[in-house]
Amino acid sequence: MNDPYVGILVSKQEYDLISQGTPQANELQWYLEAGKQYGVKPCFFCLDDIEPNQMNAYIQEDNRYVLKQIPAPRVIHNRAVQSSPDDDEKIDDWCKDGRIVFNRLNRYESQFVYELLREDLSLQPHLPEQVRATAANLRLMMKVHDKLILIPDGENVGNSEEMSLTRISGNVWKWTYTVKTGNKHIKNNWQFKKSNLPSVLLYWLSQDCFIAKQKVPLPKYRGFPWELRVCVQRCVTGNWLVSGTTYRFTGSSSSKPSVSNLDTLLQLQIPNLPPQEIQAAIEDFSLRVAGQLTGYLPHQAELILRLGLSPDGKPFWLECHSMDPRVLFRQAGMKENWKATCAHPMGYAKYLIEQRRSSLLEKIKSRRPS
Repeated sequence: MNDPYVGILVSKQEYDLISQGTPQANELQWYLEAGKQYGVKPCFFCLDDIEPNQMNAYIQEDNRYVLKQIPAPRVIHNRAVQSSPDDDEKIDDWCKDGRIVFNRLNRYESQFVYELLREDLSLQPHLPEQVRATAANLRLMMKVHDKLILIPDGENVGNSEEMSLTRISGNVWKWTYTVKTGNKHIKNNWQFKKSNLPSVLLYWLSQDCFIAKQKVPLPKYRGFPWELRVCVQRCVTGNWLVSGTTYRFTGSSSSKPSVSNLDTLLQLQIPNLPPQEIQAAIEDFSLRVAGQLTGYLPHQAELILRLGLSPDGKPFWLECHSMDPRVLFRQAGMKENWKATCAHPMGYAKYLIEQRRSSLLEKIKSRRPS
């Protein structure tokens, strides 16, 4: 019996690279290696190739990628970001026909995820407070917190820059925001009293969707704040695992310090705790987050978590990030983790194929006369 195809839905840019014979180095080969391991055959296509029962897709033959017409796979790993209702409609039609598209969502509204996570009481201590940024909610948050950040939280937010509110003294606050002048982005500051929120701020909040979030300071190394990025994926057992953890310095400076690896950074920042113990806490928290979201995000099999770290080594949630995990580890030079992010989707596809096969067998048995 031939290995079943697993579709890998890629962006138009990636698809063009494959068609030109210049795909991302290593990456496609790692999918193929994992396919052999799990008994599935990856094929690469873009949204334009979708048809009801068949598709044109690139598969490897004789050490090169050739475009062939093949039966439409029953399981598809989505690596593309759908940018229009037409794109979503194409995938909806596939799903209605009984196909499974996993990692359907690449972007998540922060407030939606936050509310889901708050339902798990054990996660609440790791969640800085946040609310929808209405005038009433802002005033309530300003009663209990001295620093807030206003973050755009939606696909059509016009003012995409993060803003901040900082208590200067008593009832006096500073609003910091960015405006574009020509080709430059300039930060403006506006002082006001809590009872008199700036009319421009209120206008922006009425036009776009923002969240107001308690600002928890990120750890710093040589004056540069940094945060964690954790990739969590589902594997051949159907369970979640951590494919890798790395860090990013934040801010706009191009002269950020260099640290060899995360363990070194953790040892420098929190010398009284073994890095392995901190990493274990990070992974445990990340897996609990993924487990909590499983029931609400069907067939979601890949999450990138942005996390902060408290001075005593406890992780706190910032958001679910939309960055491709393969880009994350490629940029960090973490080859084995990069490779794992290609292998686990093939394992999970195998799991879904087996689940579907078992379900069909059960249906056939149930229809047989006793």
